[in-house]
Amino acid sequence: MLPQLGPAPTVKFWVGPLGYAHDFQFPSCGIEVKAISPTEEDPAIQISNQNQLDCIRRGRDGAPLPSEYELKLFLFCLFLSDVEGDDIVNVESENTGKTKEGTETLYALVESLRSALAENFSALWTKLTRAGYKRKYEREYMKIPRKVVMDSRPSFYEVADRSDTERFPRLIRPDALGKGGQLPSAISKVRYHLRLEDIRGFETAPDFVIGHLSVAKE
Repeated sequence: MLPQLGPAPTVKFWVGPLGYAHDFQFPSCGIEVKAISPTEEDPAIQISNQNQLDCIRRGRDGAPLPSEYELKLFLFCLFLSDVEGDDIVNVESENTGKTKEGTETLYALVESLRSALAENFSALWTKLTRAGYKRKYEREYMKIPRKVVMDSRPSFYEVADRSDTERFPRLIRPDALGKGGQLPSAISKVRYHLRLEDIRGFETAPDFVIGHLSVAKE
């Protein structure tokens, strides 16, 4: 997102730590990010609540926001590989945030964003702390190797009902007209797992997603 939108919009539209339904919520599209280990025999992702795959623009409390259109919603799955080895740098004598093998740590990753975002980093820092990142634990973060993202496996999925017979599998509430949902109002919250093998037909190209992100510049 940084090369496509620049620092300010990228930080602005990352609203997951603020309690919004989606990790990134742009004027006309949303992106929900999930991480998954490729070692799982039958990969699945956890959907945390009934609003996470809903295409309605919602605020922090889950209430719908005024909008002329539904969000174009995308699901982005990051496949992570565990970093092997525990040969970690002595942080008392070296403060680089790197392991001896040169693997980037959680601390080093955050520090690299400090440089990339410049004056926008303070806004990111506020959201990082809301997400649970604490300055007092930074020496511990220097010992945590960053998970390696498998570039050959990142996948975008379009969360959409393309026809009456081709519907993205999800549990959502009915719309204002009482259509399209499976959850009665008596059910207050749901959590479930979604098998990636069963949504392959909804994969979409990164360029298609980037085209929708460009609207955020306007």
